[in-house]
Amino acid sequence: MDGILDRLNATIDPNARVGLQRDLLREQLGDVAAILLYWNPEPVPALKSVTGIKGAATWNFYEWDKQG
Repeated sequence: MDGILDRLNATIDPNARVGLQRDLLREQLGDVAAILLYWNPEPVPALKSVTGIKGAATWNFYEWDKQG
């Protein structure tokens, strides 16, 4: 992953960057142990009609609203 990140930092061409990002994602998802280093899953189960949820936290529950 370090080599891909180094090339990504040095690449300007947007099309080449997309390919490098794809390679990086493939490498990260292929290494199950590395997944939690980059993604911290924090699901918030909610109905589709609930709006105002920001991110994965429930700290702003007072701003939530239910449509319909």
